[in-house]
This record gives sequence, structure tokens and C-alpha cells, in this order.
Amino acid sequence: MHKLAAVCLLLASVAPASAQSEKVGNDTSPSGKYAISVTTADEEHYELKISNAATGEIASVFPMEDYDTETQHHAVDAVWRPDSTAFALNVERGRSITVCEIYLEAQGKWQKLAIPDSDLEKLRKKANEEGGPSRDYLNATGWKGKDTVELEYTGNKGTTYEIVCKMIAGNVPHLKVISSKLKPD
Repeated sequence: MHKLAAVCLLLASVAPASAQSEKVGNDTSPSGKYAISVTTADEEHYELKISNAATGEIASVFPMEDYDTETQHHAVDAVWRPDSTAFALNVERGRSITVCEIYLEAQGKWQKLAIPDSDLEKLRKKANEEGGPSRDYLNATGWKGKDTVELEYTGNKGTTYEIVCKMIAGNVPHLKVISSKLKPD
């Protein structure tokens, strides 16, 4: 399996009101064609921008929900597919929450793909104890081939589950969970 290095940079500065780019770990695609950045949209909102790395021309912009650089515990890093046509964005939202968002270039534009909620909720029930501490870590760890992304989920019980999602092509590309299992120690 091809391992992608994903460097997670800690964002320690407060974003000013003007559009300023925040650091993203592993921000340039393996081909060098694309670059991603997180910028301030206004005083309270942030955006993920995907642009042409050579020209700076913006290809797509997505809102970043619940992202705040006013705390030093927020960070963003990307895990690129080797062909540079998809990436998983691991977004650390404080000390106890990390979310993963998957982006795909398909039919000439970038799209955000949802990880199936029903599958994630089943996993969250297994990995969390009611009344336990708040802990919700969902991270991409790598790609297998062209259409499979590997994720890990850890809840408040401290156990980690491996999740494998397949990208399904079509008019509306989407993700399908094809396996989830307890990660061996």
C-alpha cells in the first residue's frame, strides 16, 4: 500500500478579519497541480479553497463549518489520492473532535462526498459510552487504489475502528462503507 505522508500543522494564530490563509498540512497534491488552503471568509467564517497550484486560479470554494482558529487546538491536514483527483481533509476542531471530509474532482468540478451517516452512527454507538468524556476522532489514514479510502474512528471508550469506504462513480458520486472492524492492537 502506498503510504502518503500527512503533516499536521498546529494553527496557533488568531485569524484577522481580512482574508488570510491558514496553514494546511500536505496542502499540495502529489502531481503539483492543486493546492488547498483555509481562508477567512469574514470575521466568523472560514472557507476551504482548492486552486491551481501554478496559477492560483480558484477551482472550488467550500464553507468550513465549526472551524475556529482562535484556539491553538485547531488544525487541518490533507491525505491526497496518488493521482491528485481526490483528497481526505482531516479537520481537528479542538482537543477532542476531529472530522474527515472527502473531496473528489469529477466531471470537471470538485465535490464534497458525504460519509454515510447511518454507518457512522452505528460505529459511534459501539465506540462510545453514554455519559463518558467527549471524544470523537474520525481521520483518513490513506488510499488503497483509485477508489478506496481508509479511515479510523475512535470514540470515548478508547477503541479504534478501521473503516474502508469505496467511491461510487455516477451522476452523483458518493461513498459507500464496505467494511468497518475493530483495529487490532
